[in-house]
Amino acid sequence: MSNDINVLLTNERCETMYHDHPPTLSLADQSYQRDLGQRLRVRWSTPEDVDRLASFFANVMRSKEAAPPDQFHGDWVRDMMSGRHPHSSANDFALVEETSTATIVAATGLFANTVTYENIPFMLGRAAIVGTAIPYRQRGLQRAIFGLIHARSEARGHLAQGITGIHNFYRQFGYEYAIDLEAARHIDLSALPTKAALTSLRPAGEADIPALIELYARERACWKIATALDAQDWHWMLFAPDSATGPLRTAYMITTAEDVSIGYLLLDRRQVDSTRLFWGLAVKSGVPLAAVAPQALTGLRSFRETEGGAALDTRAAGDGTWTCALRRPWPLPGSPVPIPLRLVDAHSQRSCLHPAHCPRLGTTPSQLRFDQPDK
Repeated sequence: MSNDINVLLTNERCETMYHDHPPTLSLADQSYQRDLGQRLRVRWSTPEDVDRLASFFANVMRSKEAAPPDQFHGDWVRDMMSGRHPHSSANDFALVEETSTATIVAATGLFANTVTYENIPFMLGRAAIVGTAIPYRQRGLQRAIFGLIHARSEARGHLAQGITGIHNFYRQFGYEYAIDLEAARHIDLSALPTKAALTSLRPAGEADIPALIELYARERACWKIATALDAQDWHWMLFAPDSATGPLRTAYMITTAEDVSIGYLLLDRRQVDSTRLFWGLAVKSGVPLAAVAPQALTGLRSFRETEGGAALDTRAAGDGTWTCALRRPWPLPGSPVPIPLRLVDAHSQRSCLHPAHCPRLGTTPSQLRFDQPDK
């Protein structure tokens, strides 16, 4: 599974791809459904589908056919449909079911984030999880599903859609690669300094959310494209988890000897093999990041002692500020992963993402289709 993200550029081909639905009912409408033949029907999910969708994805996302159900993905789907999720609901999965047995055979979820392009905010729709049961693959079911996903995303005013998944697979639905998704650095805990640190770590609490918002805003200021996180996002991510999956991330405040918060660390919720995914590190204005970062990372040695983790896999969007600070003391290899961008409407896009901003992104307007001529 690739970490590539595709951003779909809608054009006339995509707009006319789905032409066999009743003209009076939009594909984005909750009551929309269509007979696909062979006892198959495409429609939107409802709260009554939660158990079936969770079971479907737990089975379809297995590492191999003989493996047991992947309960993590099943729990993730339950969380997205629980009503707690800030960016998705129980009505936001497009699915295909076998009508004689009411068995779900293919599905895709939709959620959305506010993202920033050179600090200009806009809504990005995301196909969050995609799956098709093995006997039903290569029948065009996801093409029908993505018709619904794209229609609802556009109806909600999303200016682009993106997806992480199988490399090149989503080109058939109009997605094209355009920008880097992320870069990675792998840090061996044994290489970190052993001398006593001048800073310490403590778990972030709900009272720290305003500080986390400020620190994250400083961190993403150097990223060309980034997800914007508000108080609701931080609360859900850290303090309102699904009971089965646990918190999405773990945040630590970096503090001085006087217990004054000067920065934060953001870690993934779970350890994978011997690594811990490390997503964020930022400090307040005036605090030297290059001096604090090694001390903060040293504080994570406890993972090695308590959970057996021998390394941290660090990820940041492009060359984030903290990776730049770390690169001098530790020149660590890592390469950006390419992503494609899909803009929904070139005409509306002009007023929000003007071609004048493209040189700052390091690409040309024609590459990102910001200057499509009038048809």
